Amino acid sequence: MNKMTLFLGAGASKRFGIKTMEGMSEEFENKADEILKDGEREVHLDIKNILGSNNLEDILTVLNDLTKESPNPSVRYLKTNLEETTVGLELLGPLKGMKEVPVELLKRLSSDFSPALKDSKLSQELQSKIIHFIKENCVLEEKVEKLEDIIRVYDQLFEILKFNLGPIFDIFTTNYDIIIEKYYDLLTWEYYFEKKYDYGENLRRISYADGFFSIAFTASGGSIDIADGYYAWNPKRYDEIIKYANNKDIPTIRLFKLHGSIDQYIEGDKIVKRDILYSTPTTNGEERLESMIYPMREKEVYKDPFFELFARLKTSLLSEKICIVIGYSFGDEHIRNIFFDAVKRNQKIKILFGNRNPDEVIKNLEPIKDNIIPIEGEFGKETFFEKLKEELEKYKNNS
Repeated sequence: MNKMTLFLGAGASKRFGIKTMEGMSEEFENKADEILKDGEREVHLDIKNILGSNNLEDILTVLNDLTKESPNPSVRYLKTNLEETTVGLELLGPLKGMKEVPVELLKRLSSDFSPALKDSKLSQELQSKIIHFIKENCVLEEKVEKLEDIIRVYDQLFEILKFNLGPIFDIFTTNYDIIIEKYYDLLTWEYYFEKKYDYGENLRRISYADGFFSIAFTASGGSIDIADGYYAWNPKRYDEIIKYANNKDIPTIRLFKLHGSIDQYIEGDKIVKRDILYSTPTTNGEERLESMIYPMREKEVYKDPFFELFARLKTSLLSEKICIVIGYSFGDEHIRNIFFDAVKRNQKIKILFGNRNPDEVIKNLEPIKDNIIPIEGEFGKETFFEKLKEELEKYKNNS
């Protein structure tokens, strides 16, 4: 069966009421006084001033360093790298937003952080509140018209792709929301049985895998209904589902969430997915950690599940002839470099790039610009789908 690669960014979820990271960052800044306590506000302001940015993912990256290493790793790192001239980006650890920082500014940062920034407990509290805020903004508002729009939009997208490229869709995304998961749920038995919405006429067979499999348990360790269980990480599910799809010849979605998800957690030595989005005690009485979402430092790319997910992206780009990117700005340097390397090694691949303003983003993709086919438009609108269909037909006729 033919397979194709689809890469979704924040622009693919915006239509359904999920803010982009830029939108979330602006809203958090506007509400910071009411969300944060005094010390937390100081930490937030210090990091924001260091970065010259209010981007929540960048702020979480700094907080991740401050809470995981001690004492005061960002300050220590800066002190060890002071030079007589400007210092390049590669020396700045978490300070990714700056292209270069004058040495005088580094000296000031290394000695004049507020006491609040040196308080790891305050950093942890701020980190927790930012993650909670992102989660709240990634939760879909379950109004009937919005759910029906999800079905309509993704039905139309997958029908176009299936007709032109085949029935297996590898979906890679940096989004934390669970819109693709909701699409699958709405069209299968779960929602029908719970009578949340009567989509019975739309029920269909869809094969689906997101790298997790069902685990059911009781307090005594026995096996019971899955409603009382969780989903454990097992990337073998991706391969098993392909075998099943090949045998059944049905549409198949494989979902790869490169930056984690609001419904994924690390619990002890397990990576799990649960339906409950906010912290509650687990069955053994332990409190769950925060959702497994950004930040993802360079070293964490080599841990599961991220190592597996990024390896799958690389393999997919090297083996496919076409990748469709929707609503992604290529702001993540690591992902950008994966695309650069893939095109260098797989020069036949074409990247259909759907964005409201594709030319602006393509300016930053100089090494692969000859492999990009821009599709200007807003995802979900009829004009976007018409242009996508037109470009796919051109591709089929010329290949």
